[in-house]
Amino acid sequence: MSDVNPYTAVARIEAPTLTPTRRAIENALVQWMVKTGKPAQDLSVSQLCKLAFVARSTFYANYQHMGQVLTSVEDRLLYQLFMCAKPMRIREDGTDEMMKSFNSFVDVLREHETEFRLLVLEQPSERFIEQWKKVLEYHVWHRLFAGKPGDEKPADMVNGERGPATVNRALVLDMAATAFISGVRFWLKTPQEVSVPEIRAIVVKLVNNIDEVW
Repeated sequence: MSDVNPYTAVARIEAPTLTPTRRAIENALVQWMVKTGKPAQDLSVSQLCKLAFVARSTFYANYQHMGQVLTSVEDRLLYQLFMCAKPMRIREDGTDEMMKSFNSFVDVLREHETEFRLLVLEQPSERFIEQWKKVLEYHVWHRLFAGKPGDEKPADMVNGERGPATVNRALVLDMAATAFISGVRFWLKTPQEVSVPEIRAIVVKLVNNIDEVW
């Protein structure tokens, strides 16, 4: 990997304005998928419009097709995940706000638990999970390799020589992101067996261990 963050595409994730109409349509789709266990493509536009109490013309004024509705739901979550992960970076003044990032994530998870359960557990969306991984990888990459303002040496300087302490950056980042999402999946699947403080402690150890790798 180069010294340019290779995951910058996720920084361009956009969340369409959530109007009352869009909220009604997207919520109706999510609730239908949760209730029936069926994928979005099994629901017709006419059926969705009845569930959301909107006209077909209103639907097509906001979306081109059913798949775009689900993509919109995913992108809203991804945008929030991107924003709440920002503090995972070490701030310019040297303070580490990793826990602020984690606490923000917990707030997002609790607010959108139905959507997370749907996209991660009940009907896993490969697109959503892969994009979420890239969000995490983007911020961890920045934490490890971007360096700090005023530093003459990049963050991956080892013993005064340029180059990472391990061979494969992508492997480290993929393992870290996968581990976090797997933990969230376990949390959603067996909430009675996991507490927020326990997850927080594990996340601290995980990030600290990653820091030490470099």
